Amino acid sequence: MTILSEETRALAFEMILYADRNYGLKIKGGLQGYGLVSGSKAHKMMGDRARDEFRKIWTAIDWNRRESVITIVPFLIRVMELTPPGPSTQRLEHLLFKDGLRIRKGELRRIVGVIRETPSL
Repeated sequence: MTILSEETRALAFEMILYADRNYGLKIKGGLQGYGLVSGSKAHKMMGDRARDEFRKIWTAIDWNRRESVITIVPFLIRVMELTPPGPSTQRLEHLLFKDGLRIRKGELRRIVGVIRETPSL
């Protein structure tokens, strides 16, 4: 069973890229801070290169495995913290709810239970 629907993934991905450009989300810092890229590789990444690396990681996720999805949870939580309330955040909350998930107190939670606690990016 897919943890995040295709519609949820598409919106979340676009919001993450948009927040990186406009709301101070640091994809490069998140990739490095969560061990998704090595320090030497991250050092060389700027702007589009960091977004391209994030895109590669995103497309490699097995959306049926919790352990795989957990790698992007910090980005999902952070984008909701940084993006001003509006139609896109409301839509993402709605889609997450349809997937049986919600973000509460810095965690992505199943409607019953916690998926993962995450520190802020």
